[in-house]
Amino acid sequence: MKTKIVLFISACLFLSSCAKDFLEEKSNQKLLVPNTLEDFQLLLDNYGVMNKTPGLGLIASDDFYISATGFNNLIEVERNAHTWKMNNTGLSRLTEWTAPYEQIFYSNVVLEGLEGFSNSNDVSYKKIKGQALFFRSYAMFGLLQVFTQPYREETAHESRSVPMALSADINAKRPIVSLKEAYDRITTDLKEAVSMLPETQNYKTRPSALAALSLLGRIYLITGNYPEAEIYLEAAYKKYHQLIDYNTLSVSSTRPFPTDYPLGPGNEEIIFYSPFISYGYLNYNNAEVRVTKTIYDSYETNDLRKHLYFRDRGNEVYTFKGSYGGSKRSDAFAGLSTDENYFNYMEVLIRNGQVKKGIDLLNEILMTRYKPQTYSPFTTTSQAEALSIVLDERSKSLIGKGTRWFDIRRFNHDPQFLIKAQKSLEGTHYELQLNDPRLAFDFPVNENE
Repeated sequence: MKTKIVLFISACLFLSSCAKDFLEEKSNQKLLVPNTLEDFQLLLDNYGVMNKTPGLGLIASDDFYISATGFNNLIEVERNAHTWKMNNTGLSRLTEWTAPYEQIFYSNVVLEGLEGFSNSNDVSYKKIKGQALFFRSYAMFGLLQVFTQPYREETAHESRSVPMALSADINAKRPIVSLKEAYDRITTDLKEAVSMLPETQNYKTRPSALAALSLLGRIYLITGNYPEAEIYLEAAYKKYHQLIDYNTLSVSSTRPFPTDYPLGPGNEEIIFYSPFISYGYLNYNNAEVRVTKTIYDSYETNDLRKHLYFRDRGNEVYTFKGSYGGSKRSDAFAGLSTDENYFNYMEVLIRNGQVKKGIDLLNEILMTRYKPQTYSPFTTTSQAEALSIVLDERSKSLIGKGTRWFDIRRFNHDPQFLIKAQKSLEGTHYELQLNDPRLAFDFPVNENE
């Protein structure tokens, strides 16, 4: 059986080397397609394929900058992302595109394979189907953050999304539905996944009901549906809201956070483990990727995030060391975690008029980020002031996790919260403006034919 799975995985990897080629290639799957629940679980446990997150958004965000030397050593797609050159790249193969569609293919193989089972009430059946629904949704969500314009309710019915692949048939058509339809499909599948998945999993590379709730909360937040976001984030918070006391970590360590990938000692804030797709820009060892002195100085002396997130290399050069990927990985964590849930939840609470509850949550998490007896809790009854505080602390707490790109995109049409991301490189200044079109990458050229 393991030989059969290896052969099938090899076929998947070959077929998915390019998204369009992936659909056009013929293969004799009759001898390769798995047909038992154990087979399906093995497919979904292929974390080298299934647990990857698009990384161009982090490169395009203003969390980090790169030196001129480092920039010149990047591959073309990384240079384009960093300088917001989204159009006419001429790239025919793009990992940001092929990797999620590979995950979608695996998920569809499992979902279609499960259709042949009569006992759909079996616990193992439900657990596997829930995982496949989650993985497909997570992959689709990642594609939407890279290749579509930000979601706006008033235009979502007419805005283009990405090809929707709901079949494992490599010859099946993939319609490009509206952005509204794409997000609706994702949330529908995730809600079904919640009902099928266990609350937690032994391995955090496997999605759980908690992970599905967290992703639902993230999606409803970035699409501006704050009442729905509150429902799912509250449910996630009630199930699990464990935080790391940063006082228990070593600020002198070059890799201060423990790892969960795949069987490490454990990071109790990780809900679903997924690293970014591997890029030189995002490699832990790339000392040319840095944070500005302005960002570094925004953390107070007693704020442990300052020393756990950044390495002071002297001469006002600061690099990021705070990935939740931990000590065993050179790529950065990009999955779902309780610290993000906290900030998503407190923001929607404040937007829904529950200012005190939102600020209380902010104080709850920040208490674990400061040296003992040095944190002064925030107090305000003003919704506007509370939002300003939370968004500022959000950017400081979640740096390097990819959420900054979500925020740049969702606020780009809002003058009140607009993030005017800026970068300078070799004498050229780059800056995002209100309603800026440079928030979505072109499809690979072979997908535009």
